[in-house]
Amino acid sequence: MRKVTLVLGAVALSGGLAACSSSSTTVQHRAVNGTEVITGSVRGKAAAVSAPVIRLRLTGPVDTTSSITLTGGSKGVLRTPAGSLYVTHSKGSTTRHVSARACVAGFGNTGTVRVTGGTGKFAGAAGSGVFGVTFSGVLPRKNGRCDTSPSAQPVASTAIMSFRAALELKLGG
Repeated sequence: MRKVTLVLGAVALSGGLAACSSSSTTVQHRAVNGTEVITGSVRGKAAAVSAPVIRLRLTGPVDTTSSITLTGGSKGVLRTPAGSLYVTHSKGSTTRHVSARACVAGFGNTGTVRVTGGTGKFAGAAGSGVFGVTFSGVLPRKNGRCDTSPSAQPVASTAIMSFRAALELKLGG
């Protein structure tokens, strides 16, 4: 099975809440703390490529949307309609499982994320959390037997890749 690189190129979230005072020239920032949950998945051929793009939904202090391309690197920017969130992340640890009986392969990657700043509603963002990426797909059959060789490619129409992160965020200041 082709190894899909599961190092995140961008992850993380949150937002700063700005409140205007009675003066038109003074802006006060109110600190907001909370858990930002980021989820998304992609199915079929789009999940079986070497750099899949996953649409994300962010919920918590800032509810918004984004997308992530799983490629590589340890720094990333999550661009959303509410602003950008800057993060770094660990390489994480990967597990792999192949079931010849079910003719299915899957793997997962988990690691840590650190929020290093942001813009817009994410201005002043700091915090940390964890991420997880999973992939599964049905393996092809050769001569009626499941092909579990390292070069076996999952049947593209059966591929599923999911992303999930939970971040404890401190926003604003």
